[in-house]
Amino acid sequence: NRKGIIRFEDHPKTDEGDRNGLYGMTVFFAHASFIPESVEYFRDRNVPENIIRDTLLNLEDALVMHRQGFACDGFEVNRHFGWNQHFVICDILLVRRLNFEMRTFTNSVKVFKNNKTGEYKILLFDCLIHPSGYLVGSAGYNDEEGALTAELLETDEYYEGYPADTENAKAIREKVRLCKSEWSVALEPGDEVVNVHIPDMPDFSPEAVEYSYRRFQEVVKISFPEFRYKAFACGSWLLDPQLRDMLKKDSNILSFQSKYMRFPIKSQGKAVFTFLFKNQLIKRIEDQTENTSLERAAKRHYLEGKYIYEPAGVFFPEQYQ
Repeated sequence: NRKGIIRFEDHPKTDEGDRNGLYGMTVFFAHASFIPESVEYFRDRNVPENIIRDTLLNLEDALVMHRQGFACDGFEVNRHFGWNQHFVICDILLVRRLNFEMRTFTNSVKVFKNNKTGEYKILLFDCLIHPSGYLVGSAGYNDEEGALTAELLETDEYYEGYPADTENAKAIREKVRLCKSEWSVALEPGDEVVNVHIPDMPDFSPEAVEYSYRRFQEVVKISFPEFRYKAFACGSWLLDPQLRDMLKKDSNILSFQSKYMRFPIKSQGKAVFTFLFKNQLIKRIEDQTENTSLERAAKRHYLEGKYIYEPAGVFFPEQYQ
């Protein structure tokens, strides 16, 4: 059953009841035992052999990240258990530089398209908008004073709600009204989307990224024709517009994020301590090492009491069809 989930009622733990480190390898090997079935499933779907190989080698990332984070061999169950399920249920493909997860859209926004101009607008709902434009509950913005409740109103004639500032990944605290005669829903929760993940690999050039998007679309048409996705979606610290102030204008990261229309989600600003500052043994930002200009800028940013958030974003693949 490709939708099955691995669960354990009992497995080795440390004396403290922890199941990370080498004790977590029990779970890792259980995942690895599914590789032959996953290979067979992908082959039945006519997925190219190089993509099958690269996709299932993702399993090793959990071991690599454990060594980067803790300077020893092991598998950190709490951080990677959910991620490795993707290679059991086979809902993800690694195509050159990006992981593409086939899933449904779950964010509390609707995206609208102007039928004449092709312009898009994103309206938020089911959230509290802080005066800053971030969402209440995000790091540094837990105070509800002055917050606005984002509700999306639909009548026979129009939609009305608070839009996203897609360049800055914040909410605009003034409602807009979109007439149904001009605007239609382009994306809403429950629609199929391609969720993009960015593994820690070399060559993040625009050419490599663009190839990944195009090649995935070619493969999915043949191997998963029933997957009728409407958009590419991503949620990552790499989408934070604040990175514009930390990177050169020709940065690969800025090129990657510029494709997405971004909107705020609740974010704790902790992802950089997994994916940028990888050493999990260092607990204080003051003690983090600075090996790159981005690490230096990010460390300074946090020492000033700020955060790098993990906004979400979408873009529509008409250009690839």
